[in-house]
Amino acid sequence: MNPRRSLFTLLLATATGCFMPPRPVPRFDAQANFAAWVDRHDIRLSRLPDGGDGVVEPPGFSLSRTRRYTLVRDGKTTAELDLTAPGTVAVQQARADTPEGGGVDPTWEQNAIRLTLRTPGAATFHTEEFHRSDNGGAPERIARNAQYNVDLRGEFRAVVRDEQGADVGWIRVRLGPYFAAPRIYDGVLPAQLSPGVAAAIPVALGSELDWIESQTVDLYKEGTGGGLHQSFPMTK
Repeated sequence: MNPRRSLFTLLLATATGCFMPPRPVPRFDAQANFAAWVDRHDIRLSRLPDGGDGVVEPPGFSLSRTRRYTLVRDGKTTAELDLTAPGTVAVQQARADTPEGGGVDPTWEQNAIRLTLRTPGAATFHTEEFHRSDNGGAPERIARNAQYNVDLRGEFRAVVRDEQGADVGWIRVRLGPYFAAPRIYDGVLPAQLSPGVAAAIPVALGSELDWIESQTVDLYKEGTGGGLHQSFPMTK
């Protein structure tokens, strides 16, 4: 093979990969003031409670156990999202003109995750368990007792409650290869939640889903660690 042609082919493939067109934006609930989806390595935020949008960029290489994501809005980093454990995100202020703080903390009841959403002030909100809202079958909740890599495909929804237990919103997540993106989030969030805390929700819940995936049996091969982005094998 001509070495010049080989080099040109490599450069063309690299350029094509770097400038791939963005995936189509998924459809969201018309009432939602929060909407996000996984777009390759980023989390795109097309709706935030303050009316804006943004993108969560993944952490770079680090030897630390804490993985630092960044919320970027209008080309500026406005919050740092420190993932310290599955489902646990601390939100840090990145700019003096963008008050941030609070975070997301998980609890589990019979292996099913719930989230506590902490505002930069003293208020907190809590989700119920994420129950299946489609006809996808078992399991009925996002829980750590999932057995196979296809168990969590479908649509799950959790009610958001305030400190008095009142219903103040909801969060929905859609998972699987037949949606516009492998993970799609939307919902109605309390206005008190800062953009950073809202952006931390898909980071927190996504990390829990990653943990569950790593423990499930992959139906495509022997072993564990199946990915929810793959389609179900129709033939062996």
